[in-house]
Amino acid sequence: MDNKKGHEFVRSLHDVYKPWHKRIDITNRSLASIEKVWFIIRLSPSDISFYMVSSDQCVTYLKQRISRYWPRAAVNDGEISAIPVVHTSACEMKYRRHNIFALAADWRKDTVPIASFLNVVRDLKDNDEARIIVCMEPYSRKTWADWYEKAFEEFKSGKTPSRRGISGNFTAKNGLKILDSILSEIQDIAETLFDSEQEVKERDRKRKRKADIEKREIMLDGKLNRITLQKRNEPVFKTRIYITSHSKDPFRREITLRSLANAFSELSGDNELRRINFRNPARLISKLNKWEIPRMDFDNNIMSASEIGKFIQLPTASLQEEYADYMRTIEHRETDLPERLLTGGIKIGTITIRGTQKEIYFPLSDYDELCLPRIAIGAMGTGKTRGFGANLAVESVRNGFTAITIDVAKDELGDEVESGCKRLGKGDKVIRIKFGNTPIGLDWCEALGSRHAVNRFAAEVLNFFQLHGHEAGLETARYIRLAAKTVATGDGKLSNVIRLFTNDKYRQSEMKRLQRLGKTDLVEQWESYEALSTGMKGKVTEPVMNRLDMLVGDDYLNECLQCDTGIDFREWLNDGYAICCYVPKDELGSEATDIIVSILIAKVWLATLARQGEDAKPAFLVMDEPHQFMSSAKHWKSMVVESRKWRLGLTWLFHSWEQIPRDLAEIIKSAGPHYHIYTSSKKTYRDLAEEIAPFTVEEALKTPRFHAINIIRSGGVTVTPFMAKMTPPPSKCLKSGI
Repeated sequence: MDNKKGHEFVRSLHDVYKPWHKRIDITNRSLASIEKVWFIIRLSPSDISFYMVSSDQCVTYLKQRISRYWPRAAVNDGEISAIPVVHTSACEMKYRRHNIFALAADWRKDTVPIASFLNVVRDLKDNDEARIIVCMEPYSRKTWADWYEKAFEEFKSGKTPSRRGISGNFTAKNGLKILDSILSEIQDIAETLFDSEQEVKERDRKRKRKADIEKREIMLDGKLNRITLQKRNEPVFKTRIYITSHSKDPFRREITLRSLANAFSELSGDNELRRINFRNPARLISKLNKWEIPRMDFDNNIMSASEIGKFIQLPTASLQEEYADYMRTIEHRETDLPERLLTGGIKIGTITIRGTQKEIYFPLSDYDELCLPRIAIGAMGTGKTRGFGANLAVESVRNGFTAITIDVAKDELGDEVESGCKRLGKGDKVIRIKFGNTPIGLDWCEALGSRHAVNRFAAEVLNFFQLHGHEAGLETARYIRLAAKTVATGDGKLSNVIRLFTNDKYRQSEMKRLQRLGKTDLVEQWESYEALSTGMKGKVTEPVMNRLDMLVGDDYLNECLQCDTGIDFREWLNDGYAICCYVPKDELGSEATDIIVSILIAKVWLATLARQGEDAKPAFLVMDEPHQFMSSAKHWKSMVVESRKWRLGLTWLFHSWEQIPRDLAEIIKSAGPHYHIYTSSKKTYRDLAEEIAPFTVEEALKTPRFHAINIIRSGGVTVTPFMAKMTPPPSKCLKSGI
């Protein structure tokens, strides 16, 4: 928020002006009054609020102007309470000098005088309140230009035009002043007619000296202010400025009134404002409560848009922070979003734009953008797992897409997804896969059946052994690949890879099967293996057996290897399922958890590659706390750059970048992912400073709980980052009816 365009806002209000001949109502034989706009700052010990008041005919236009010049301000319809009549003092601020002289109105000082206005609130107590009331009535530009020219010519001729008139606060003292000025004029005329030439010259000399003194008071630096010089060509308004102060304590009431009046001295320039107290303000307050002004006022302030713009101010970010206990503020930067993010898709959360709450979505119109990788990063308890991760899966099912979740902690992810899908009436679309108690077959069956099944399966097996051991030598890699290709032509069970090296009879029966299938190239390689001496076989297979020991040496993993009941993700990937995989690390241990998850991720990727291009629906793989299964990092490096093409949206949920290898983090960033940055550390925000701009690191550190800064690629561009309140966990949505 800034006040650098306040003068432009006021200038636009002059458009409501209509000359007298356009305000004539012939039918009713009446003359409509000129539209007025009121600006009010209300101060109380518990609240600072800002109001604008206009007629029903003008209110829509006024809202549009506010939204244009203060685009981040929330505009709400409402009512302002009446000014208390009892225990209230009031004053009016009037120009000290002629209307052609302007106040200082430097738009670069966008906290002057509002900072001084707001400071008064600290001294208010109990039921005290104070108001600054500015009434703007557009004035004829032609009439003003004529008056300005005459007064300015008078000023240039050596006489400073004086301010004379009768205000609504007319008193006998005012009348005496006016009478005195009239008598002075008569005396001047008489003296001119009857005085000697010498006396006339002496009198002119004294007047010139007086005029010079007045000029020096106005032109302290020897020239008129820029605002004064341009005032002739600016739209102007009859401007009334009232201050009211209510308190049962007379001393506090007077101090408040004086403090607010003195704040206007910060605008002193070629002209300045002086305070005129109302001895009996009841009549004025009665009129102000009805949005009326005193009828008798021949001493109006005629102010330019630039001058009034200095009164029509809203608190900047620093002032909002300083007076946060006194005002309702928009606590974070708001961003206007393209319509495509507001009209449906995969729901992310809600965003408030100028006081209006709107739901935001990932659009479904572009699958390439929808399936870009996603990063949800944030501290513990911020909502990224049960909130973002679970809702992404539930929303996927709602839109007919499949989501696969992997959780190694408490299975909260699976519980939330099931809760959300049941709320949608799609509980039958939830598949819960829990490792630990019951063995589940481990294989790469998803590679089978495709045109390149044998090579793909072999590559996956070799990759697995290299991920969970040292780099395989040429001979070792050769025979691992051979065993994998052999199994790929059959049932694809990982346990049979082991049997090929440990069971001679099984190996020979497989060679006969390969012969029948016409796989003579594989048969010849096995014959070459059979021709090796026992010692050479041991030398070749020892590294293989060392790696296999990771599987057969763990009781649960060994049971899984022998199990005939496995998982085939191809069955679900295109049919809108939520497959929730739970691999309990506290029960299985770090190594077994890492191995199982590594196999699961490989299976998902193989199932993705097995789908038919353009017919494939988007699917999402949601991985919570990926640092718990980092052997998959090598796999992710290749997946992240290709997954979008195959319509698999990779999603990682973690606490900080330090949990991810630096080279992997750079690859992910280069892929142009969607970011959802919950409350995080200063280092995280610094690492993503370019991505979160225009949010600053300091702003980001104030992200409220369950909110996130979202960076989304949509419509071929990166949407300006925006902060949203993210959708709560599905179980909480169920309880609240959201």
